[in-house]
Amino acid sequence: MKKKYIIGGAIIAVVAGYLLYLTLDSSLSYYVTVSELVDKGPEVYDTDIRVAGKVADSPVEWVPDEIELSFTITEGGQMLPVVYNGAKPDGFTAGADIVDT
Repeated sequence: MKKKYIIGGAIIAVVAGYLLYLTLDSSLSYYVTVSELVDKGPEVYDTDIRVAGKVADSPVEWVPDEIELSFTITEGGQMLPVVYNGAKPDGFTAGADIVDT
């Protein structure tokens, strides 16, 4: 009977550990600034990467029918156009700090 409990506990521990690994791996990913991204060039194309900067004063375009937000983030004199698909975040304004994926 004890053998069943040990095997069952081991399976639960492995599954819980795997789920924790998946959660932490995506939430702990490092981010780069806009200028670092520009310096990396084409090597980061077609990869998932988080970019940090400030929302530029340029026009912020919200298209509610398509749930699409277009804006530019800036940092270190570099600018990066962004198209975000999803609900507009609360408190989203020009000049706000942002980390975009």
